[in-house]
Amino acid sequence: MKHHALTKSAVAAALSFALSQPAFAVTDEEFRTLQEQFNQLADQVEDNSKSTSHTTVGGYGELHYNNLNSDTRDDVTEIDLHRF
Repeated sequence: MKHHALTKSAVAAALSFALSQPAFAVTDEEFRTLQEQFNQLADQVEDNSKSTSHTTVGGYGELHYNNLNSDTRDDVTEIDLHRF
């Protein structure tokens, strides 16, 4: 139950922050819709955290950074992110 309260608090804080930004004006109906979606998401997170499954999902990624300076060719500066 403590996790549920924490999740709800985090959702409420995110919603308050989002609504305090002047660039995003929403109507009352849009606000209620967003609030309901946040509540559903918080409930799903809580339900998933109660799972007794030992399944985990992992990943691997590589970041390649090239900063090549050459007198004979064009300089090359690039970043490539590879995810597997």
